[in-house]
Amino acid sequence: MKLVTKEETNTFYNDILKHGFVGLGIGTAVGFGLLYYTRKRPVYKTYGGFAKAFTVLAPASIGMVFAAEQRSFAYDREAYKFGDLHPDEIARQKEIAALPTSQRIIYYISQNKYKMIVGAWAASVGGSLWIINRDKIMTQPQKVVQARMYAQALTVVLLLGTLGLTMYEEKHPVNIKSYDYQRDAWKRMIEEEEARLNAAKN
Repeated sequence: MKLVTKEETNTFYNDILKHGFVGLGIGTAVGFGLLYYTRKRPVYKTYGGFAKAFTVLAPASIGMVFAAEQRSFAYDREAYKFGDLHPDEIARQKEIAALPTSQRIIYYISQNKYKMIVGAWAASVGGSLWIINRDKIMTQPQKVVQARMYAQALTVVLLLGTLGLTMYEEKHPVNIKSYDYQRDAWKRMIEEEEARLNAAKN
């Protein structure tokens, strides 16, 4: 397997960028749809500028990241013949299936922790905004300050949770010997290219 060329890198970048913008457009449309839906609800009158912006920006950001990531995986499958039936992936899935339930759960959380963190943060901030905006006593500046405090507290909790998960993984590592074709393909490319260059020297 050869190293990725500059042309392939540019093609990959442009492809991901294009699909990221598509996801951004879809997410923005969903966000405006939610905003339009809430206009018919009494709670809309309590929304400040930040809450309205968050209602649109959160789905837009999630849509962009999700579309770009999924296209990245699809590009790998199309360009480099990686896929669910690839021998590496079959071997990896067998290893995962053989793990105890507790280790399997930790492994899946570890592999998707950043998605879960972003999702949990967005859901928590959205929930806190919804709760705060129901308060008819606080002024809008007070609501903004309160929402910021909640967001900071939630961020600290999520960071501590991530740190705890990392420490747990170090003490109880889940050993998967097979390559993850989506995440570790570049490692295999480098190793195979280095082996080819060493063989050519000899």
